[in-house]
Amino acid sequence: MPTSLEKTSVPADLCSFASRLFTHCGGLVEWESAEEVGTAIVPQSMAHLLHTPEEFSLSTKNEKGSLPVSLGSEFLDQSELLLDTLVPRLGLFKLPELHLKGRNLHDAIDRQFSWQNVRVRVGESAPTTAEYHLWSFFCTLKSEDVWESILQVAFNTLTQAPVALPDLLELGHLQPSDESFFATPDDTAVIAQILAQRRMLALAQEFTNRMETRRERDRKRLRDYYGALLNAEPLKRKNLTPPSPEQLADRNRAVQLELQRKLAELDERYEMEGVITPVTMASLKLNILAVDITVQRRRNERKYQIFWNPLIKQFEPLACSRCGDGIYSLAFTDEDVAPVCTSCLR
Repeated sequence: MPTSLEKTSVPADLCSFASRLFTHCGGLVEWESAEEVGTAIVPQSMAHLLHTPEEFSLSTKNEKGSLPVSLGSEFLDQSELLLDTLVPRLGLFKLPELHLKGRNLHDAIDRQFSWQNVRVRVGESAPTTAEYHLWSFFCTLKSEDVWESILQVAFNTLTQAPVALPDLLELGHLQPSDESFFATPDDTAVIAQILAQRRMLALAQEFTNRMETRRERDRKRLRDYYGALLNAEPLKRKNLTPPSPEQLADRNRAVQLELQRKLAELDERYEMEGVITPVTMASLKLNILAVDITVQRRRNERKYQIFWNPLIKQFEPLACSRCGDGIYSLAFTDEDVAPVCTSCLR
């Protein structure tokens, strides 16, 4: 995918996307450039969905006898059909055993975690297997303008804490797994959506700020305009009786009502509507190191496990019991000794 510093054309992007999509669905594609005509050979099932023969030409310029790959053709609808039919939305993967940290656990815990109002005793450690769910979402915010993005969230299903895992496609030793889920997608869908919503709002902060600035600008324009109407002197014409105080009051009430109506229309136009649609979910089984800890808050104690992850080469955060954020600087509640972040503690 091009970086923000690289410039590509829409036809070139469509050429690259079509080649990767058809290849992923089992086809063979030879298409060097969007300026040229390409060739594709696809399985019968794929040809049936595309309403094409098993061998056909590809072109971004709607060449006669070729499958048109352009925004003005049916290509995007055809791509959606291929994705829904031939590309799995769920995947189960595993990694071979990675080296687990064996020494200086106390020092690593002290470096990474900050315990604000409790005493913590570190106990035994042992390898275990955890399942991570990596969800992809298509997110949209609609207001007077539209913001769209694809984002991913990943979390440990044991702790439900978000973990910044690397892209699975970049892990060369990734293997498919024939094991069953520890936690099914239905079990973790709500957690994933909450994390995705929080991340979407953070990523779209610039967009929401811009929409709020526009709304305040338009509200000011309306107030200035109708304020000028309220302060305007009545026109004086010959042979016309000046309006009475009651008539002026009625006029002012009408102007105020019209201003309120326009402001309500403006608020409706700038109202923010968010939609989060799950696209894919990948399950990753990974051997990690579990460390037992005992947390003491006043006279109450509670046992937890924290996990050292060989992929990120550090301990994973714990989840705030109130907002779900992953945290390393932890305070704990008095009675149930539950972890909370600084914001939720206030």
